[in-house]
Amino acid sequence: MTHPTGIAGRLAAAFIHSKLTPLVIIASLLLGVYAVLALPREEEPQIIVPMIDVFVEMPGASPPEVEQRVTRPIEQLLWEVPGGEERYSTSNAARAVGAGGWGREGVAGSRPGGGPGERSRRGTWISGGGRPIPPRRRVA
Repeated sequence: MTHPTGIAGRLAAAFIHSKLTPLVIIASLLLGVYAVLALPREEEPQIIVPMIDVFVEMPGASPPEVEQRVTRPIEQLLWEVPGGEERYSTSNAARAVGAGGWGREGVAGSRPGGGPGERSRRGTWISGGGRPIPPRRRVA
C-alpha cells in the first residue's frame, strides 16, 4: 500500500534518486570552506563603542538623597555632551548609575538637528524616580 506524498515528499524523493545530489553537496561544502577562508578577520579588531557609564557610590545615603545629590548632577553633565542619542540614570540605596550613548559620529559629531540636550530617538529616559531633566535651551 502506497501513501500519497506531498510536495516535500516528492522533492525528497527527487534528491534521493538524483545523481546530481552528491555534486550539489560537494559544491556547497567547497563554497562554505572558501567563504570561511576568504572572510577577512582580525585577531584584535579595533571597535569603537561610543558609550560612557558612570558609577558612583554614596554609602549610608537613601535613594532620594542619592538622586538629589548625585544622580541629578550626573544627568546634567550627560546632557551637556553634544550628539548623545541615549542617556539613562538610576538611583538606589547608596548607589547611582548614569549612562550615555552616542551614534556613529561619536562624541565629537552630532546627528543633523541634534545638539546639547537632545532626547533619545525612542523618547526613553529612565530617571531614578524623579522626572526627566528638560532639554537645555540656548539663550540668544
